[in-house]
Amino acid sequence: MYKNGENGTKTCFIKVNNGQHNWYYTPANDIDYTTEIYNFFVSCMSETAVSETEKQHVEIFPNPSDGIFHINAENVNHSEIYDIMGKKIIRISGNIIDLTNYPSGIYLIDILFNNGKRSCEKVIVK
Repeated sequence: MYKNGENGTKTCFIKVNNGQHNWYYTPANDIDYTTEIYNFFVSCMSETAVSETEKQHVEIFPNPSDGIFHINAENVNHSEIYDIMGKKIIRISGNIIDLTNYPSGIYLIDILFNNGKRSCEKVIVK
């Protein structure tokens, strides 16, 4: 990953062996495209990427769902929900996420805890 671009931009170069200009919805060749894009956006959701030691254990269920998700964790301060393109769509307090008014797809959830730790999760709205 290349950091410190103009206006704080980041660029990530990923080479796909024997890949084509197609979107593969399942892992293909030597890469899982969806996972790589998810990891890139999670690293961009905060000023610095979240290290494994800074993460807080959390469960989100049901996942996938029709739009209502429950966060199973204590001391949640707030959560920010992003679409797959990295655009913040909503900030919530509490342990229930309601995405019933949003289109089906993958959403990224950045959960900040009272102790300063965070967890970045993905959910799927059916």
